[in-house]
Amino acid sequence: MTEDYFNFTDKLFAPQDIDKKAEALKGIRVLDLSHMIFGPTAAKTLAQYGAEVIKVEVPYQGDYWRGGTYWGKYWKHSNPLWHFINPGKYFVGI
Repeated sequence: MTEDYFNFTDKLFAPQDIDKKAEALKGIRVLDLSHMIFGPTAAKTLAQYGAEVIKVEVPYQGDYWRGGTYWGKYWKHSNPLWHFINPGKYFVGI
């Protein structure tokens, strides 16, 4: 019985097989209709676990955090915080 447990944990935590494990939320599609911080952060977490996240934004305006502040001068006019909370997502303007 104890040997079965150790064999199981050896297979579960084997470093050479870490990239072969399936994502927890693979095959789930999520529509992200949120703005600002909390909603996009929750969708980011789902994307990190393997869900396909599609962020819906207003055309020619986007998320409120995309542009950042009115006085800020960011690279390509894009707020670094917006890049941090929206990785691994698809974007569509509707």
